Amino acid sequence: MAVMAKSFWRPAGGVYLACCLAGLAAGLYPDAIHPPSHTVRPAPLPTLSALAAAQAAYVLLGWPVVIARRIRRGRPSSLAALTSELVGLLVAGVPFYIIAAWFSNALAADAVRVAAVLLAASPLVWLGGRLLARDAARPWAMLALIALAVGLPLLHYILIDFAPALSADWAWDLSPASLAWSAGLPRQQAVLPAPAWAPLLWFATGLAGLATTHLLACRPAAPAEASPQTLPPA
Repeated sequence: MAVMAKSFWRPAGGVYLACCLAGLAAGLYPDAIHPPSHTVRPAPLPTLSALAAAQAAYVLLGWPVVIARRIRRGRPSSLAALTSELVGLLVAGVPFYIIAAWFSNALAADAVRVAAVLLAASPLVWLGGRLLARDAARPWAMLALIALAVGLPLLHYILIDFAPALSADWAWDLSPASLAWSAGLPRQQAVLPAPAWAPLLWFATGLAGLATTHLLACRPAAPAEASPQTLPPA
């Protein structure tokens, strides 16, 4: 509990709350971002979906940078501390969930489904933070995180517009940001996000990557090559 409370005295906690507020505002005033084709937008508002997408954007693009900066400053976070911090992020988002669910005509199960998306993506996000802390892996890790957050939803719309014969759902489902939007749609029957293969893939890939980086970090260094003895002068 102390770790959760301490995390929100840091600037990263303020950035997260600002993202939640921005997502809530976008959901309350969607016409300011995308004017509807009709004069009247039917209810309910996409408030919970917008909040979920904003939270996923922070988790994918903001939190890994925070983790990398901590590691580079010599303050690596354990998985237990990161888990506690994630719980703190979700708890701090409860007031936003309540407001968003009210305007979206959503239920508590819909908010739980959004939280499940963030929980499933967390190991992959932590892996991204550790890779960002390494100079050699930083460009590739940042590219992968941007592709997950922005590239896959963009690819989804590109396939719909320019290759309608090809399936485009996989690109939408594979991105935590776009799947979080879908998870925020109200009154769904399933409590867990669907399709299930995408969150399971994020979770398994993240855990496998974290285990690999941990084993590589614990591997003993190779002994230094012995220098040849200096021969006495003839």
